[in-house]
Amino acid sequence: MSTSLEEANKAVVERVFRTWNEQDKAGFADCHAEDVVIHGADDVNGLENLLTVQWGFFDAFSDTHLTLEECIAEGDLVSLRYTANGTHDGTFEGLAPTGTEVEFTAMGMVRVVDGKITDKWVQLDMLSLLAQLDAIESPVV
Repeated sequence: MSTSLEEANKAVVERVFRTWNEQDKAGFADCHAEDVVIHGADDVNGLENLLTVQWGFFDAFSDTHLTLEECIAEGDLVSLRYTANGTHDGTFEGLAPTGTEVEFTAMGMVRVVDGKITDKWVQLDMLSLLAQLDAIESPVV
């Protein structure tokens, strides 16, 4: 059974999705700690860098909408699965706008401390996204 802390942490994640979909940059920023880290091949450190990277996605997909499919909390960690939809109307990874409507999935985990996200680990289905943009041949599975 979830504790009130876990429910509060899930609420932070739900707010991230709501503020993203509303393109409410200030609200989105308020959900994150100043020293937030996106962990990955190239870590992104700090709130301003996070905003540059994550908000930069709207440059390529200005109508991006995220749907939170699953959200499970245990202690200070929240695991999530979501779907993203948008139209490729700006340059993305060097690809000129195609006008293609895309949909892809992602999974991640965040750490929430004192009501703020301090750490993010996210894996996007980049293979599917790039195939939809005809940047690569669609993989046979």
